[in-house]
Amino acid sequence: MVHAEVLMIEDSAADRFWLEYVLRNATSTKCAFSSVEDGEQAVNFLLKRGEFTNAPTPDVIFLDAHLPKLDGIEVLRAVRNAERLPVCVVTSSEGCRVVGSAADRYRHTSHRNESASG
Repeated sequence: MVHAEVLMIEDSAADRFWLEYVLRNATSTKCAFSSVEDGEQAVNFLLKRGEFTNAPTPDVIFLDAHLPKLDGIEVLRAVRNAERLPVCVVTSSEGCRVVGSAADRYRHTSHRNESASG
């Protein structure tokens, strides 16, 4: 059985729920999920500081670009300084191209209700 450690760095409980739901149902890889709600927690998790001293090392990180306490750019810097982990930035914000350029993957999502007919 293949096992992957997934870290979700997302302040929205609803977005964490949906991301985990999609990942659990879209892959045959068995995933263990950890999540933090702000950039400060994310850095502490990745550097195994404080309450996160025994945190698992993630195989992949899903990162919201706009977080409380530290933004996505600061979290990316910490990730890149700690070790080379794959990072996918998922955001609904329009102005996140700088964050996306530093990530391994970047996905802009839209919460707008758009008509398929155009």
